[in-house]
Amino acid sequence: DFRQTVDECIARQAEVSAEDSYDYFELLKILESEYQQLRELSAGRMVDLDSLIAFIRAAQLELVWIHEREELEVTRNWSTVQQLDIPMLQNYFKQLLHEIELHEKQFNDVHNQGAALINQRHPAGEVIEVYLRTMQNQWDWLLNLSKCLEGHLRDAYNAKSFLEESDQIEQQMQQQLNHLDQSYNRTDFSLDEGERMLRELDSIREHIQQLHARLLSLSERCSQISPLWQRGERIGRPIPIVSLCEYKSDECTLLDNHDLLHWRIRGMDGVEASIPSVVFRIPPPDPRLSNLLSRFHGQFERLRKLWDRKHHLTRYNMVLSTMRTVRGWDLDTFLSIPPDQRDEIIKALNEDVNKLLAELDPNDPLARRLKDELRLTNEHFYDLLGRAQKGPEPNYANEFDAAAVELIRKFEDAFKQLSERAQIRIPSNLEELEHQIREHKIFEDNLQALDVDVSNVKELFRQLPSPTPNQRAKHDLMISRWEEIWDLCRMYVERLKALENVLKSVDEVSDIVRRHEVTLSSFDDMPAALERLRGVHAQLVELLMVLQQQRSIVENLNKDTAQIRSHVARTRLGVQHHSDVDQLEELVTNLTVRWDNVNSQVTDRLRIAEEAQQTQMVYRSQYDEELQWLDRVEATINSLRRPEDLRPEELQGQLDQLTAEYAQLQEHTATIEAINKEGGKFIRDARSYDIKLAQYHDNIISAHGQRIKDEFRRQIPQPKNGAQIVTEELEALNRRFAQLSSVILERKNIVNVLIQNWRRKQQQIIIFKTWLSLLKVIAHYIVVQYCLRHFFAL
Repeated sequence: DFRQTVDECIARQAEVSAEDSYDYFELLKILESEYQQLRELSAGRMVDLDSLIAFIRAAQLELVWIHEREELEVTRNWSTVQQLDIPMLQNYFKQLLHEIELHEKQFNDVHNQGAALINQRHPAGEVIEVYLRTMQNQWDWLLNLSKCLEGHLRDAYNAKSFLEESDQIEQQMQQQLNHLDQSYNRTDFSLDEGERMLRELDSIREHIQQLHARLLSLSERCSQISPLWQRGERIGRPIPIVSLCEYKSDECTLLDNHDLLHWRIRGMDGVEASIPSVVFRIPPPDPRLSNLLSRFHGQFERLRKLWDRKHHLTRYNMVLSTMRTVRGWDLDTFLSIPPDQRDEIIKALNEDVNKLLAELDPNDPLARRLKDELRLTNEHFYDLLGRAQKGPEPNYANEFDAAAVELIRKFEDAFKQLSERAQIRIPSNLEELEHQIREHKIFEDNLQALDVDVSNVKELFRQLPSPTPNQRAKHDLMISRWEEIWDLCRMYVERLKALENVLKSVDEVSDIVRRHEVTLSSFDDMPAALERLRGVHAQLVELLMVLQQQRSIVENLNKDTAQIRSHVARTRLGVQHHSDVDQLEELVTNLTVRWDNVNSQVTDRLRIAEEAQQTQMVYRSQYDEELQWLDRVEATINSLRRPEDLRPEELQGQLDQLTAEYAQLQEHTATIEAINKEGGKFIRDARSYDIKLAQYHDNIISAHGQRIKDEFRRQIPQPKNGAQIVTEELEALNRRFAQLSSVILERKNIVNVLIQNWRRKQQQIIIFKTWLSLLKVIAHYIVVQYCLRHFFAL
């Protein structure tokens, strides 16, 4: 800090002589001015540094956010259409667009922050420009990936719906072929049976026409469907491909796709490059789908020809049966048929025969037989017509009594039949429900057929000149029973419709819950790697979003189930307890419990995964730093020379170095304890996560049986889970730390012993030299005394 020096110069101004004081004052002014400029420059640099750090941190967060979503799209496999969860991907696509839209403002704020720094001529402008270009490129790349996701998702949806509809069409055509081949081989049947068969054939023809329209629709759709399966199979020759987003050229050539994620392509300019495969789309048509359609058209042609043959034979036998019936009429039967109806019968019969004769070869034996049968029938009919006479006036009173009694009896039987049907337990699946719906449709058709009889009885009652009280009572009873039957029919139909909604929802929710249970049971134990932890977290977040969107389906199922009891109670008069409704409610309750368990599992796992991810980030950074420090200290200790090889004056230097390293080792004890604390927390979270996962896995297997394990995507668990890996890392770290401490202490003890031995030897040498000097003095003294005595003796 130059402030102290400047202040010292100012303080010593009084020591300057008078003649030098002016020059000294001018120099002080220059010094203070330069110092102030230096401070301002330093403060500006610090502001620039703070703004640069803030921008870089924000830019890196944006790049990480984009990279996480980019990684999902670049690594997604579109070649296996049947394994793709299309509804989940559609929901994810909507969520991704929503996230991009919400995040765009934050991205623009960071981008504008960097642009503002450049406009302010920031010293690190080049670095900021690099970050801005990278951010813009990555943002554009993410938008392009969203376009690619939309295109591939559309192709996958079209392909999957095409295959599903083609399977339905194939099954329906095969069913119709089998039905026509097995059900219309009879040549002898009654008129009612013949009319029924013709109605069925007309209905089949309408169905065949619908199948033909659907086949034509499939042909049109086939020309727009990309062959996604080719993305996963290695090509034998170059094929053209198109870009789904902004690229150098829309049309390219695929040279090699052995790498599923990156394709070797050649652009229109002839330049080859390795590009992420998600960018490109293999253009239609799909050869497999084209071959499938060709097979369907051949099968449809066989179906159409078979229908023509069966329809022609049925009409032929129907006409013969009708003519046999007409020739079997006697006069009473003839008179019992209304004249208009008789005329219509003979007219329609002649028209049908003439149509068949026009379709047959005149020399065909079938045509000659038809002509003979028609001639005999016409002769018999006109003979009866000539003999017919007018009958007596009808007795309306007796006719009304008989018709009313018969109609009331039919109403009682119908009401009893419908009441008994309402008492039958409600179906537990859609097949049984369809059977009940068909039965009730037949019942309503038969009941509707009585409407003519009701009108006739009403007309007979109206023609009675003076109805008796008994006749009025019969008329009123007939009307009331007729209305009661239709009221019960209406309530029964409402019950069937409500039950159909519930059973469809039960199947849908069962499928949803089962797929989620399989997905949750397919999770592996909690990993230790941060990247895999982030992957688990992202998968759980995506699953939670799907669950939130599907929650309304489960809520609607519970709401519809709550209404079933009222519908059933209205159709079961006098019944208080409905065990079948209890079973249905119990089934829905179990489904709801399973749904809640799935939600609870996802929420708990997500919470544990988030905590474990935060713990692992702290643990991993400290652990890596401590490993580097241990490596450096171990390298330092290993590089020291053996104490036995050192000179005595070098021992103290090594002792000081060992003492410093040991002191630093003691300072790192707190860091080691912190690492063990964070690692222990992660181990506890991971073990809790693994235990809950294993329990849920076992619960699903016990609930669905061992066969559900074939649907799990995790067949073989990872060799070591996260808890085991972190446990081994902590054990190795603590062992290295303890061993290093022991090695340093052992080295210190050896050096101390060597130093003490050397000092002891030095002391012995000093004592020896002292005694030697003393001996020399004594010897000199003795010699001097001897010389003096000898001198005085002389």
